[in-house]
Amino acid sequence: MDINGIRTLVLLAAGALMAAAGAQQLQETAPGNANTNEAPATSERIERDLRTDPLFKGANIKVDLYRGLAIVHGSAPNEDMINVINDRLRRESGVRLVYNYMNSPQESNVNAPQNVAVTYQDFRRFADRGPMDSTFNLVGRVEQRLSAAAALSRFEFQVDGYQGLIILHGTVDDAALVPQAKDIAAHTPGVEAVLNYVGVTPTVSAFMAETVPAPVMTRDLVQPAPNTEEPAPIPTAVQEDCGCGE
Repeated sequence: MDINGIRTLVLLAAGALMAAAGAQQLQETAPGNANTNEAPATSERIERDLRTDPLFKGANIKVDLYRGLAIVHGSAPNEDMINVINDRLRRESGVRLVYNYMNSPQESNVNAPQNVAVTYQDFRRFADRGPMDSTFNLVGRVEQRLSAAAALSRFEFQVDGYQGLIILHGTVDDAALVPQAKDIAAHTPGVEAVLNYVGVTPTVSAFMAETVPAPVMTRDLVQPAPNTEEPAPIPTAVQEDCGCGE
């Protein structure tokens, strides 16, 4: 091989090395593959950071984390603040999805996550678990088991899911039913963890049972008191003189 051929091979090898180095640099600096030293998010740190932000002053925010899912409860003055909280959480290291159950004056009832920040990749990840273990099928099986439980069938539960996690909301009238609902959900095939937000609402009968009953007036109590005064003498009839002589 002559000198020109050797030079060509050297140039080709150098070009290949430079191309590989450039590709690696692009991969490391890509937004989705940024290599940072930021610590993974924790519930305590996120709540602390939110409390120190003056924008969220007056808001009640509680955050739970599970495998990249942020579950948010509490209250905010308006829906715009809830949207800002979701955007803030999605920027946290390790957070890929947000289920936000916060209330606002515009939406006071919790019937579903008010803002679910989800991407197409997240739904692909659900599908990769297989048709029998998909989140939607798992939620359906939990709902069916709760409806089949004799003590729980009269209550309405909201069931949400994420990667083997089941999230329960609802109200019952007996505190003993709260762990029962969690246990029934936890024993559903495919469930890996349960977050139980079921509350207790006392019934009207429970309020009545706590009320001190009024005293019952019996017949003996309402008998008139005896009269100790002596009766006045009854006047006798006076015979008038008819003026007749004997």
